Amino acid sequence: MSDITSINHKIIGQIYDAAIEPTLWPELLVSLSEGLDEILVGTQKNSHIKAVADLGALQSDNHSYEQSIHSDALGIIASHIGKAIEISEKLDNSVQVENSYRLIFERLPIPTFIINEQLGLVSQNRLADDFLQNQQDISVQDNLIQFRTQSLAVELKNAIKTLSEETGKNSVSIRLSDHNDTKPGSLLISRAQLGSDNNSSNNYLILIASPSIPSEISLEFLTETYGLTPREAEVAIQIAASKTPKEIANQNNTSINTVRAQIKSIYLKTDVSRQSELVKLILTSPFLAQRISDNDYNDQPHDKLRPSLNRTILLSDGRTLGFAEYGDIKGEPVFVFHPSTGSRLQAHPNDEIARSLGARLIIPDRPGFGLSSPLPGRTLSDWPDDVEQLASQLGIERFSIVGFCGGAPYALSCGQKSHKRIKHVSIVSGVTPFDNINLLHGVNTTNRILLKAATLLPNSLFNLVSIIIRGMVNDPAQYLDQLHGHLCKTDSDALSEPDFLENFISALGEALRQGPRSFSEEQILFSREWEFKPRDVKTPVTLWHGGQDQHVSVQLAERLGHELPNSHSFILPNYGHFLIYHRWRDILSHHLAQLAH
Repeated sequence: MSDITSINHKIIGQIYDAAIEPTLWPELLVSLSEGLDEILVGTQKNSHIKAVADLGALQSDNHSYEQSIHSDALGIIASHIGKAIEISEKLDNSVQVENSYRLIFERLPIPTFIINEQLGLVSQNRLADDFLQNQQDISVQDNLIQFRTQSLAVELKNAIKTLSEETGKNSVSIRLSDHNDTKPGSLLISRAQLGSDNNSSNNYLILIASPSIPSEISLEFLTETYGLTPREAEVAIQIAASKTPKEIANQNNTSINTVRAQIKSIYLKTDVSRQSELVKLILTSPFLAQRISDNDYNDQPHDKLRPSLNRTILLSDGRTLGFAEYGDIKGEPVFVFHPSTGSRLQAHPNDEIARSLGARLIIPDRPGFGLSSPLPGRTLSDWPDDVEQLASQLGIERFSIVGFCGGAPYALSCGQKSHKRIKHVSIVSGVTPFDNINLLHGVNTTNRILLKAATLLPNSLFNLVSIIIRGMVNDPAQYLDQLHGHLCKTDSDALSEPDFLENFISALGEALRQGPRSFSEEQILFSREWEFKPRDVKTPVTLWHGGQDQHVSVQLAERLGHELPNSHSFILPNYGHFLIYHRWRDILSHHLAQLAH
């Protein structure tokens, strides 16, 4: 019992360390792997444990396991993983909010300052830097805001005093004198709400309205967001540029009464009561912030891709299925199923191989990956229906499949369930359906711990993967360094190639764009008994496997080959898990040749 307790203490400390600093996850995995080994040894003396269909249950042949100290140890570890992930999520959310606020502040389309009650400069965006260099009304000296006239300084101090004393007052506008075109029209002062700092309540935001504002705000944004008419949107932009109603009337060649009616309508639609509030609403709108956040801060790989890599269909149950196409668009249709750490973006970096061979590669995102909607409680047997719908909507009657790594179980499921539409299945470095304990042989640390967690701590797997994923996203180079220590030379060479590495990282990022839950679900799916047996797969299958594969041992691949009723295996002794990178032309060429049989 003391040994188990000492293991617990060590692991618990590292769980919280990794939750606070996710890049420490490799050390946590090593400790968890060693600790669960100790627990597993004791467990096997009493019962045979297997993962069950949901994330939150364990089943054994008898109840002695739950009553043992090993069960207590697992419960303690699981409890602390849960608490640690709560801390991690709070920290992560705090950082994301802070970064998002900073981005919004930087991307505001006008010169913007944050100051304190003493007019000390806290921060300024890039447009404020440019503004300070091109006019003389406002300057910064000794980190204090200075004005050309004393009266402006007094007005600003009074505005800050008003905002600090009147809780119902949101903003104050100060009109600046305009004696040439470079002068700002007005200052809008409000409480700073662009940060999570505890002292932010004592800071104030200064927006500088100037004639350059109209070119920075989209008419479409105002009409879509607030329901303004195009003419009202134009007037709102002019107001944001600090134009008076008379100036707007002259510029628009209309009457002052018409402008006043338009302004009244704008106020009603935007739920404000004065010009200063409207200016602030337009320039710091959460809707505008959301657009900035979506397009910049949360920039996802698919946002910059050509349309063929960013396609979706609507499935019969209302879910979205994302997919990408590569190679020869008029060629032989080949569906490629990505690994668990991949997505529709995981294609060989040399697309010329597929084009030259006349192959149309179609790579769908599985549920919860990339652009595809999640499917809670999904099974391997759910996937063939999604694939058949995709093929039908693309006008494809018969097709073939290549499954790589974690895509292999799904490929075999299609070969069993949809065999009438599938010509051939090729499996490359594929996950197998066999005993979890045997599967641990020769597998690297990350895979071992995920399989053990799926078996012993299924309810904590999501939280554990969340910590790992945060580490991967924060520092993908560290994740790859951790991989390198467990790879053979050909795998290490593959990850050293810039094109392959870039594709691997972008596909991983897209795989996890909705979070780690679907990845966690796949570990559960792969660790429990599949819904079908290899002997039930009627489609012809070709297996490609590396003799030095450290993810899935070659012995298990050979066993799978023996159990499939119509298969042929290529075992490449000098290659590892990423043999698909080195031998893609051979694999795809052979695959296409089988379609003529």
